[in-house]
Amino acid sequence: MKLIDRYITEVSDRLPEKMREDLSKEIRSLIEDTLEDRAAQTGKPVDDEALVTEVLKSFGSPAKMAASYLPPRYLIGPRLYPIFWLVFRIVLGIAALVWAVTLGVNLAETATSLSDGVSIFAKSLGEFLTSALAILGNIVFVFAIIEWAMPKLTKDKESSWDPRSMDDRREQDKVGLGESIAGIVFTVIVFLLFNLYPQWVGVGFLEDGAMTFSPILTDAFFRLLPALNVLWILQVVKYAILIRESKWTGFTRWMNIILDAAAVCIIVLMIIGSPIAVLPAGTIFGSDPDLVNIFSKLVSGILIVIGLACSWEVIKGLIRVFKK
Repeated sequence: MKLIDRYITEVSDRLPEKMREDLSKEIRSLIEDTLEDRAAQTGKPVDDEALVTEVLKSFGSPAKMAASYLPPRYLIGPRLYPIFWLVFRIVLGIAALVWAVTLGVNLAETATSLSDGVSIFAKSLGEFLTSALAILGNIVFVFAIIEWAMPKLTKDKESSWDPRSMDDRREQDKVGLGESIAGIVFTVIVFLLFNLYPQWVGVGFLEDGAMTFSPILTDAFFRLLPALNVLWILQVVKYAILIRESKWTGFTRWMNIILDAAAVCIIVLMIIGSPIAVLPAGTIFGSDPDLVNIFSKLVSGILIVIGLACSWEVIKGLIRVFKK
């Protein structure tokens, strides 16, 4: 039956390779059973071309048949879309606020005529739109990872679910979906900020009636940035695993301990090494030794607090692991 063979081939080409053999046999069996039933009802032979055509039409096109064996495909599904849209609006709103402030400063400092102002505005708007597209792309990428990591809900799983299959899960093992998503979003924002917009990490001040904004991060910080990037990427991976598992496991607990310990090591390097942030020299702040000293102690104090918090998380994680 050449028509059936061609139909099976067309359907098979649209299926994942690992599923093709089994599903092709299943579809062929289904078609042949239907064909035999129709032949018995109509009195026609099973190899009658008109009857075969009629049966294949009832199953639909090869694309439709293949789609019936595949789950819906999308980057961001209906469960995550409301959260995705909320996060995008928040991040875009923050970026828009920063852009508006920066534009106002640039206009106040450099615009000497209407044409200058229009030119500055047009250039700044172009940069903002480029940043907005980059923000959208990165947030879509993050939520696509979350969508992949989340357990898939299917009708088969729902119908075969057995209450006796539930784990006796301890309270401390539970992981909230919102908590993990917030962790991913915050980590990605930090990653983007320090890798794409480090100039936004700085201080602004009035000088001679004009607003000036100067970055404060030093070369010492950027030397440690690759290590921080690895740490942030692994944090996103950890949160993705937590979303997929919906609970803390031995692997994720140890992963969390190792990441917190690595964070402590990086913070120690920041404290004992060259300053990672300084008030810009030649500015109204950077020229005041007292302010420079206070700022240096403030940065060190913040790093110490973060380091102590991470150390405490390591201790708590070890206690949880060895208690079990």
